[in-house]
Amino acid sequence: MLALDALSFLASALLLRGIGYAPTHRGGGAADRPGLLASIREGVRCLWGHPVLRTMTVAGGLQSFRTG
Repeated sequence: MLALDALSFLASALLLRGIGYAPTHRGGGAADRPGLLASIREGVRCLWGHPVLRTMTVAGGLQSFRTG
């Protein structure tokens, strides 16, 4: 059983290695990127607009406070 698990990890690593990476934007650096607060605002807006992710995030956060 352990050998099968090891083989599955090896297969996964080989498949992940085959994924190519092609950057879509070659910007000039940090000046082209939005600020930290703008990035956080965008992420929260996206999360709040998705009902399933919003529910899972709220439930997970409440569970963390309860068990922590």
